[in-house]
Amino acid sequence: MYLTSISIDWETGTGASYSGYCTTVAPVSQSVTVTPAGYATIVAKADLEIPEKVEVYAVTVGEGASSAQLIAVTGGVPAGNAVLVKASADTYEFPYASATPDAIAKNDLHASDGTVTGAAGNIFALAKKTNGVGFYKVGEDVTIPAGKAYLEVTITPSDPESGVKSFYGFEDDATGIEAIDHSPLTIEGAVYNLAGQRLQKMQKGINIVNGKKIAVK
Repeated sequence: MYLTSISIDWETGTGASYSGYCTTVAPVSQSVTVTPAGYATIVAKADLEIPEKVEVYAVTVGEGASSAQLIAVTGGVPAGNAVLVKASADTYEFPYASATPDAIAKNDLHASDGTVTGAAGNIFALAKKTNGVGFYKVGEDVTIPAGKAYLEVTITPSDPESGVKSFYGFEDDATGIEAIDHSPLTIEGAVYNLAGQRLQKMQKGINIVNGKKIAVK
């Protein structure tokens, strides 16, 4: 529920009073700023639509994996979900959705409430450092800001060092493309373009099939 107006009386030294209205506008979008690194993480404050010129991904890191896998999110972001945003450096408005988007089936990103620190375990935050853009393990004294996303990589209890790295870049040189093929493909399942529009068949360029980006040349 949002406050839309309130009546206020101002008392004056002469005993006279004046009435007026103070209005507020209910938010209709969530602002997201992407740095020159080209990526950002967000936690959806409400069900969100995805604006043009923006790509949104879920992120997974399997035990023993050498990189993070990006899974395209095309139908909107459900409230409370943490996702990775890819776009040119700018501030974008994610409109509040009129309908609830489909649930994100697979995602290892967690939403920070501002109390998560590196002391909690194998916590990784998005950053651009010597290895490029990706998720870097944070120190015990580092706090993940509220409204941002982080990865928590699981390990095998009997082997604490199994699968734990200090950095997880993005699969296929940070493009997020899962497969590149120069021949015609037969794919089962719906096919979408980067704008989230459903296609009748695979087209030249980047296609999204079963949540994965596939490039066809």
